[in-house]
Amino acid sequence: MDRNKKFSGLLVLVSENKNVDTSGLNIDNRNLEIHNKSYTQYLFSLFLEFCNETVMIDDLTNLAKFLPKKKDVVVFSIWSGAKSRNRMMLVPAICESLNIPYIGADSYAKTICQDKFISRIFAKRMGFEVPNAALIEKISDLEIIDWILFPIIVKPNMEGTSIGVRLFQKGMVAQAKSAIKTMFDLYDKSILVEEFIPGKEISILVYGTSEKPEILGAVELINTTDSEYFYNNIASYQGKRKLYKQGHIKRVDISHTIKQHIYDIAKKTFSCFGKMDFLRIDGRLDGDNFTFIEFSPLPNFKPFGQIATLLDNDKNKIQDFAYTLLKYNINQTQLPNTQDT
Repeated sequence: MDRNKKFSGLLVLVSENKNVDTSGLNIDNRNLEIHNKSYTQYLFSLFLEFCNETVMIDDLTNLAKFLPKKKDVVVFSIWSGAKSRNRMMLVPAICESLNIPYIGADSYAKTICQDKFISRIFAKRMGFEVPNAALIEKISDLEIIDWILFPIIVKPNMEGTSIGVRLFQKGMVAQAKSAIKTMFDLYDKSILVEEFIPGKEISILVYGTSEKPEILGAVELINTTDSEYFYNNIASYQGKRKLYKQGHIKRVDISHTIKQHIYDIAKKTFSCFGKMDFLRIDGRLDGDNFTFIEFSPLPNFKPFGQIATLLDNDKNKIQDFAYTLLKYNINQTQLPNTQDT
């Protein structure tokens, strides 16, 4: 990384900073969404490379008390929160109420990304193909799934990190309805039922500003022993964990294979969100046809993750990219001492 690139202010990293043992957790456990303490420490060291000072805060009440006392500050949050559909929107809302710059999407954009049913509407309006789906908000709605072509995916409407996601093959209508009944009270009575789309499991990464979106690239998640794996399976938490333990899964850069019109829709989508900085668009690719699955506005800098894959797993390039996202959020009137020479 260019050592002349330096933020002279304070970077506040918001994270639970917990050690979470996910080995024994089932797919309905919300702790799956919490970033492990080791990742928090990795981010801490990453930002220290170009920030004059970095602090970590693990409680939002403390964050709200801490920020007004500081100058030249930017916030980056990986905080997952408690059992609340609003948990991802809280940190940007606190920052905006205090006029504090922050990296990432604003509360409105995060709301759209968190709500999978609304995400589908937004994506379709932008020009993406979307699977047939129905939102189950009361038990009497269960008969709706009789009209959806199996296989189907059943998932909580307001969760992430593959929490609660289940695949049901043809002939498993009764099992699907039983699972929805079980999930109903766990997930705020909002369950999305979606047609399964066979294809390559890919992510398109976009960054920049609403005025100038940029494509970072596209990444495919592959099973190294079965090239057709995701034509019959979903990228579930348990499935990915098993493949990782077996050493049978990896990410590859497929940026050059994506048609320009798909990138154009991705950039249009990014711009229409407003305050965003970074957006991951997950979907299935079958031939040249891309079908949207979900949005994720949180950049993940983990080694061998999507961003790292597109940056050759080069730590200096990853630091440069993190610094780029930071720069988008530096308001010179608020942070006059920021420098990039």
